[in-house]
Amino acid sequence: KLGVRSAAKDAYGVLSLTAQEQYLRWVASINLMEIAADDGSLPLFERQRRELETQNLPPLLRTQFLIHAGEGLSRFGDTIAASRLLNHAMDMAVSYGFNRLIFHAEEQLALLNAPRPVPAEKITPPELQPIASALSQLREELAST
Repeated sequence: KLGVRSAAKDAYGVLSLTAQEQYLRWVASINLMEIAADDGSLPLFERQRRELETQNLPPLLRTQFLIHAGEGLSRFGDTIAASRLLNHAMDMAVSYGFNRLIFHAEEQLALLNAPRPVPAEKITPPELQPIASALSQLREELAST
């Protein structure tokens, strides 16, 4: 949240592997999963998610896991699985009285169900067209080598 993502990834990575208390390792792994989703790293996100989903997490951590897993799946385009996890998180948060997590799950479900705007076609301004063409040609040349 402070913008020092690489240091956070390093710290959570160390904690997830070396912390003596299982609870701390789980917290670090959940945070790594969240960072991976934010960074768009599907392989790291999936590795953390699959490892955590088989763990016997306490209710608070299970609820947090479900929310962050749902957010990540939504970012990666799996809205059906994201909805399922977020609804499960909502049920758990309500049953245990985790009010802050109820609001978080509600917010994520609302975002998931909100209509997504269709992106406008990107038009290169005329003054940047020569640069865009040169970059496109360079990319094609590199791809063919």
